[in-house]
Amino acid sequence: AVPSLSRFDALRTERGYAADQVALVMPTSLCSGQIARMSALRLNRKRPGLSCQVTRYVSLVHTEGCAVAGRDGEQLYHRTLLNYMKHPLVRFSLFLEHGCEKTHNEFLQKKLMAKGGNPDQFGWASVQLDGGIRNVLERIDGWFNQAMASASALEQETVGIEHLRVGLMLADPIPDSLAQPLGSLIRMLVGEKGTLVLPATFGFHHGHALRKDLDLPESIMPSLAYGETPNKPGFHLMEMPTEHIVESLTGLGAGGVDIILMIVETTPAQGHPLIPTLQVTVPQDSHTTPLDDFDLVLEEDPSGWAEQILALLLRTASRNYRPKLFTQGNIDFQITRGLLGVSL
Repeated sequence: AVPSLSRFDALRTERGYAADQVALVMPTSLCSGQIARMSALRLNRKRPGLSCQVTRYVSLVHTEGCAVAGRDGEQLYHRTLLNYMKHPLVRFSLFLEHGCEKTHNEFLQKKLMAKGGNPDQFGWASVQLDGGIRNVLERIDGWFNQAMASASALEQETVGIEHLRVGLMLADPIPDSLAQPLGSLIRMLVGEKGTLVLPATFGFHHGHALRKDLDLPESIMPSLAYGETPNKPGFHLMEMPTEHIVESLTGLGAGGVDIILMIVETTPAQGHPLIPTLQVTVPQDSHTTPLDDFDLVLEEDPSGWAEQILALLLRTASRNYRPKLFTQGNIDFQITRGLLGVSL
């Protein structure tokens, strides 16, 4: 049996266990982004406390992808969007097009069907075809109401960390004192058949001591493409075309993680709108922001750091803790345009 220290209160879904269940309004381009945001805000305001089917409504507003130049950028874009729509944290999801973009609803329906998906599992709305902003907002409301009318209430169950999916970002070079505690945490999670995803650009080049602690070679090939979801648990390294923190968070999120754990040296970065993003630091003289902005400050004996981080992960996965910068609205979402970063 898994020790109680390594268990959390998950939500049971038709696809397994997850740390949360939300309703997602996904804009298909920057053109419909702000209307998607309006819709999610409106739905959250109209349902204080929400229903028993989801905990919140989310929109993932982005500025890239509508007219990316080149096949690679287009593949990055639609793979990322489709994987968010099928994310373990997402129970109901709806695509919102503006109507004039290249990446409109029909484009994504074809990409979805090419991957064996069923468009009927999702909602589809159009600012232009549905008659403008007011009409499309009402259409979105109606679709979610209908989808939830026949859905069962959320059920909670205490499970082991084999059901936990964690994204780990080393946003800055980590102190050597943190290498062994992080290594212990990774070995425990992976050893219990949990999932850990590390981005290539914010991974071991900021944590050489961690790589040595895990006894990994200096050169490791990514096992996942940007925004790809693992097909089995374990340790995964995700390809990252750029060193942009928000683009890396976006790619990790599309990988299906429940939580993102970010190790930061001085200044916290933006969090993710959908995935709880925990920011952990070891105090340094160079800190430029109050330590109160971090979710965990590791100040005591390093021998207890792994347990402290795990306890925070499990509290968050059980929905008993919300990251500080998330509650402040310090969040962002940006799909990468690839190595060349070209849009039309």
